[in-house]
Amino acid sequence: MWQVLRRPRWILYLLLAAVFAVVTLGLGLWQLDRHEGKVERREVVEANYFEDPRPLVEVLPRGATLAPSEQWTHVSARGTYDPEQQLLVRNRPYQRVYGYEVLVPLVLDDGQILVVDRGWGQN
Repeated sequence: MWQVLRRPRWILYLLLAAVFAVVTLGLGLWQLDRHEGKVERREVVEANYFEDPRPLVEVLPRGATLAPSEQWTHVSARGTYDPEQQLLVRNRPYQRVYGYEVLVPLVLDDGQILVVDRGWGQN
């Protein structure tokens, strides 16, 4: 019986099976890593989504970058919209219908400009 496994054809089969096992193991580890990343992102959303709004300068000080743990944090800011600088981002899908996102600059009381997505619209 063991003589059959020494034939070149069976050696090739065993080699292909080993390569297949290594490839599927690598793909499984890749999928596990993707899942763990999604769980981490979901935890950040859940941790920040239902909190009370915090002042913008507390979450994102001037000149700083947003920390990953601060994503999905509700903020409050005071200012005036500048409708003359409004932008429409075309071809944004929503429930299988294409429309546009409305982006409007908000000039804060301290002079900073914050772009606010005012929502989705349809032509």
